[in-house]
Amino acid sequence: MTQLALRHSQKLIEAEDFPIPADIFEEIDIARQSALAVTFSTIYELLDRLQEEQECSFECSSMLLGVLTKELRNHGILYPRNAPPFDGFSIEGSKEMIKGLKKPGWYGTRNHRHSCCIQDKLSISLAKVESDLRVFDLQDFQATKNHTRI
Repeated sequence: MTQLALRHSQKLIEAEDFPIPADIFEEIDIARQSALAVTFSTIYELLDRLQEEQECSFECSSMLLGVLTKELRNHGILYPRNAPPFDGFSIEGSKEMIKGLKKPGWYGTRNHRHSCCIQDKLSISLAKVESDLRVFDLQDFQATKNHTRI
């Protein structure tokens, strides 16, 4: 249940509806915000990099910059840039948003389809976010429960 809350919550969960201490939900939200901070930082760093230098070629960087700019604007997070507490955004929702970014079809030299896409540029950083997600277990609940009894 904690993994579902961590991955799918879009803000701090109110504890009154659940038999789980509020401290646990606060820890889950801190982990959610931390993962989203890395995710959005990675996206915005790519946006800045595409504006300042060439990733692959001028044409490739220009196409990717255009796609990323338009897609972030469509999601309402181009300006102002998304920042904590990231209310309205979940880890899974952000992953789906990134997967759903448009992949323009264009051709480079010798009529070969160019393969660069935003998702590939973000994949290593996002895989690290995924692997670094905190895992909550029963001991987390017990420690909080015992702490509140003292």
